[in-house]
Amino acid sequence: MRTAAKPTTIGFVRHGQTDWNAVGRFQGSSDTLLNDLGRAQAAQAADYLRDQLPNIRWSAVRHSPLQRAAETARIIAASIGTTDLRVLPSLAERDWGVAEGRTWDELMQLWPPLARLDPFEARQQIPGVEPRELLDARGRFVVESTTIQYPGQTVLMVTHGTLLRSSLSELLGGDIGYVPNAGVAVLEAQFTDDQLRVRLLDKSFGEDDQQTAPEGDRATQSR
Repeated sequence: MRTAAKPTTIGFVRHGQTDWNAVGRFQGSSDTLLNDLGRAQAAQAADYLRDQLPNIRWSAVRHSPLQRAAETARIIAASIGTTDLRVLPSLAERDWGVAEGRTWDELMQLWPPLARLDPFEARQQIPGVEPRELLDARGRFVVESTTIQYPGQTVLMVTHGTLLRSSLSELLGGDIGYVPNAGVAVLEAQFTDDQLRVRLLDKSFGEDDQQTAPEGDRATQSR
């Protein structure tokens, strides 16, 4: 029976803004870079982690292999004083297939049948998109493996909006909402009687972020 003696604290941070975020282009596996605002947002996320969660000292930082997440992670790790910084491939963003590099409106023009579907279902039908089941399985794997490997410790994951929103919503049993660039969500995870138990400790975003977010960026987040 798999039962951890102490719960693991796992933080998730979405990367800072890129130029594609600013205009609402699907990024997915495309390796785009942070812009200047994105770097400032990463620094703000570090401030939030340090000032709003003063009782949590992050022992390790893991990040997606994509450059926008890697740079965000480096900025945060340097600011909060964490030296254990490594790539975790499972944190990569959902592959959006033919949508990558295009806006939602451009995608609807190129594939008109998608426009007749509910927006959520349309995202699942994009040619070449990673199936949502695999996306959520990657997110669950991150939480489960981290809980097993680091019982009682604190690990920060720097990742992407769709992976973060979809997988955490599935784990928590309810939609956590739109995740803005550099948004933070913190979980407590533990195995009890061989079952993973997860609860949300904190998040830095809410309804106001969804209302003020660029329309195109909201469209690229799958939920």
